[in-house]
Amino acid sequence: MEFAKFTGKTLDEALNVACNAKGCTKEELHYEVTEEKSGFLGIGKTIEIEAYCPKDIEDFIKSYIQTYFDNAELDGTVEIENDHGFYRITVNTKNNAIMIGKAGKSLQAYNRLVKAAVSAAFKKRIGLLIDVNGYKEERYEKICKMAVRVAKDVRRTKVDAVLDPMPADERKAIHNALAEMNINIININQNIMQGFFNMVLIADMSEANVPIAEAGDKMAALGEEIGVEIRLQSEEIFSAMHRI
Repeated sequence: MEFAKFTGKTLDEALNVACNAKGCTKEELHYEVTEEKSGFLGIGKTIEIEAYCPKDIEDFIKSYIQTYFDNAELDGTVEIENDHGFYRITVNTKNNAIMIGKAGKSLQAYNRLVKAAVSAAFKKRIGLLIDVNGYKEERYEKICKMAVRVAKDVRRTKVDAVLDPMPADERKAIHNALAEMNINIININQNIMQGFFNMVLIADMSEANVPIAEAGDKMAALGEEIGVEIRLQSEEIFSAMHRI
């Protein structure tokens, strides 16, 4: 992607020209010196820079998503909020089922695609999150309620709870929800398995008031209710595996 270029006798002058043209401050401007001419005896010295600002990033995102709508013959509007360099994108469309997909998989993939395109265009890592018709907010609310319930059951039954893999933004929502309620988890183990993120909550079952089978059934039922798979596993299984 080519950026607008600005010229001045000094770097400061070139930056001022760029800021005036883009309506931003020097702190908001990202620039690179592309050419510097020394002139003769200091006369005719010029500096050329190419520069962009957050508004350029927003315009690129809007244009990229709108192009997708046009090519797919879909309707939609795009709103962007710049949250200290993190771009929260709200898409309103009648075709939300196509954009979101089953369990939000299509939306996750499209979010990665837009993020990769923007980061490549501006040659830096740019964080963004796309929400379609409020889907993410509803999803956050659901998984946070699920996390609180699972955490309470783990604390009560002392049995590990394994949650389905989820994207980073949903993991963060869960962590925040637990922190706000001052719920303490003994240990959390996170890893990548076959390209998927997995999270394991570890707890002690020595004082549980229900057997592990009953606790497992309750967690499985909860998983079906909220659309994820939750498995409870006893430490004895892993101990037996090591003995074998």
